[in-house]
Amino acid sequence: MTAKILSQFGDAMKAHSLGVEGELIANGKWQRCNATNKEHGHGKNDGRYVLHLDGVPCGLFFNYTIDGEARKWVYKRDQPLTDIEQRELAEKIKRNRREASVLLEKERTKARAEAKQLWDKSKPAWEQHPYCKRKGVKPTGLKMERRDSASPLLVPVYDKENKLVNIQFIHTDGSKPCIMGGPLKDCHYWIVKPSEVKSKTIIICEGWATGKSTHDATGYSVIMVFGKGNLLSVAEWVRKKNPDYTIIVAAAASLKKSFTDIGEQFKTENPGASVEFSFAGSSDLVTQLTQGAPADVFASADTKNMDKAAQAGLLAGDPVNFASNTLTIAVAPANPKKIASFKDLTQAGLNVVVCAPQVPCGSATQKVEQATGVKLNPVSEESSVSDVLNKVTTGQADAGLVYVTDAIGAGGKVASVALPEAAGAVNTYPIAVLKESKNPQLARKFVDLVTGETGQKVLSAAGFTKP
Repeated sequence: MTAKILSQFGDAMKAHSLGVEGELIANGKWQRCNATNKEHGHGKNDGRYVLHLDGVPCGLFFNYTIDGEARKWVYKRDQPLTDIEQRELAEKIKRNRREASVLLEKERTKARAEAKQLWDKSKPAWEQHPYCKRKGVKPTGLKMERRDSASPLLVPVYDKENKLVNIQFIHTDGSKPCIMGGPLKDCHYWIVKPSEVKSKTIIICEGWATGKSTHDATGYSVIMVFGKGNLLSVAEWVRKKNPDYTIIVAAAASLKKSFTDIGEQFKTENPGASVEFSFAGSSDLVTQLTQGAPADVFASADTKNMDKAAQAGLLAGDPVNFASNTLTIAVAPANPKKIASFKDLTQAGLNVVVCAPQVPCGSATQKVEQATGVKLNPVSEESSVSDVLNKVTTGQADAGLVYVTDAIGAGGKVASVALPEAAGAVNTYPIAVLKESKNPQLARKFVDLVTGETGQKVLSAAGFTKP
């Protein structure tokens, strides 16, 4: 009987991303437990639980990393509760909720004080931090306790009242824990505030490195939200405070050069109109759109992610296929490693980078692996094809699998090695107007421009082929 109760309670905790090391303690007193959700980099002691075995087995638990709300659990049994049992159960739950409220406020207060003390005494971050060098961004606005590679980058966490409530620590290995007990729900950090740039476009993203690189590439203001669970709530808050948006096109990273050129033509053909772009991996864009990120048009590097957007009810109409792209091998100018084939990428000591499997270019890479029977061992899997290309152009990788268009767009920064096997892994690019567009007529005009003669000429010049 006891084992069944513990199993039920443990399953309920697990569903809320909580777990214990060893056995559950069922003595009616609050115990610490671990947060198992890795999204925010939390872990040890970031949750609490209390479990009663006397009377009607019941308990409560909460996860600091999500929202700190105490969740009730009552053992499921066949017999209905008696009036006495119902009263005793209600009293226990009520008492434990009061205790949970006190515990949570104590932890939150402690975390706020620790965050302020740490932030006040720390210095501007070191540009040579290994994480920054690996991501190719400068730590503008961040801090460190000490200027050495062992000291983590400090990212301030603010609530909706813009009060400092937590600190995120970005370690060299990419792990991102926060202060124990500190909140993250509905929190944010302005990487670049709207008042600091001319553009009226605001990009909302999950993490700091992605946000910083997006600003560096676009010049837009950027707000990070510490995880996809906060995208919608922060997006709504940002929209209320900044209602004046222009046309925003969420487009696959491989479309950056072509769409930028098409955007200039769009503004010429539509005087007074403005168009802004958010370039990223197609899978990341779908996640952002699903969570409420503002956009008017979505252009994907494959039909798979467009289908996801359609299934989520994001599209205002049927998507239109407008281009195709294939993979090639990007290497350093003059090909110093003498790479001549896909199989050559398995050579010992060769640093190869690819796109992550969920990204269209990563999915295409997997198809080539399956077709050739050659399994790569990449040193990293990037979230967009532009990140792969950057690793090659900066010398961090010897070779990378990118689209033909990316290699052409890089000019003399890379050489390209033909990949005949990629003929069976062609990606088709669809585009669609989004249901939540604030400017549907202009959005439709942009889609028409991309699929029309003018847009097709630009895409063809960049190396894209007909769908």
